[in-house]
Amino acid sequence: MQTRYKMNGNLTYYFTISLSAMLLLFNASYSLAAKPCSSVKLEIMTPDTLRSKSFSKRLNWYENKLSPCSQELKESANRNNIPTELLNTIILNELADINLLDLGQEWIGVGKGSVGIAQIQIDTAIFHKLVDVTEEDIQKYQNSTEAVQRFGDNKPHKNETIKIITGKKLTEPAIAIEAAAREIRKILENIKTCSSSSWTNNFLNGEIILTNGDPSQIYDFIKGNSPKEKSINLARMVAAPYNSTGIECVENPGNPFSPNDGGPFLNPRRRSESAAFIAEDLFNGNLFNE
Repeated sequence: MQTRYKMNGNLTYYFTISLSAMLLLFNASYSLAAKPCSSVKLEIMTPDTLRSKSFSKRLNWYENKLSPCSQELKESANRNNIPTELLNTIILNELADINLLDLGQEWIGVGKGSVGIAQIQIDTAIFHKLVDVTEEDIQKYQNSTEAVQRFGDNKPHKNETIKIITGKKLTEPAIAIEAAAREIRKILENIKTCSSSSWTNNFLNGEIILTNGDPSQIYDFIKGNSPKEKSINLARMVAAPYNSTGIECVENPGNPFSPNDGGPFLNPRRRSESAAFIAEDLFNGNLFNE
């Protein structure tokens, strides 16, 4: 009787420990999934630092950054008829290149420069209509305590107000995601117009057709012998104009497959290569797929 009692006690002990471990794992996974999209913040990171991590640690970094926004990413991609994996890659590419200046611009709220998780220029967001700013938004800010503290009795000019509001909205991850999706769609439309240019010729099989309702159709026009190659080439093609509007249409954009060889558009070509690296990781890790 005494031996059986010890055995039962051990079983109870191990069962309790196992149950506790399972609950901890469940709570950890639940807390990650339950985090709102608004919890995603900018943190210092460089492309070289990301590359230096092991594959599993890179996958963890990608998941920690975008899992809270999975629904917003999917909805924005569908609204703008672009592949969700492309939107994921472009935003992760921006999050992988954050320095102190980027953090400072967002913290101070200077009303200019690139802000938010999608690192979109405020002027670009206004010019391309990437963020919705209503008359109600404008009046609300002009009558706010913040506006009085910054501008005194003189209300800020409407254009200045729009810049401030746009910058504030871009710091909200869900709005930044939608803005990025709109910008990517505009880039694809621009690429369609410039489908015979030097840059797009590296990645396209003829002129692309952009239709609504089938975001994956874009892959039919991308060079590559496999879905992975097509995903990488699409990311590379879009990431450069995302960082430097115009590269997709110029005569001499530089070699996209030699991003460090100097020449024109050096930084966007490096950003293009970084996006290709991330796209390959996401494909190999089967992340963010339905």
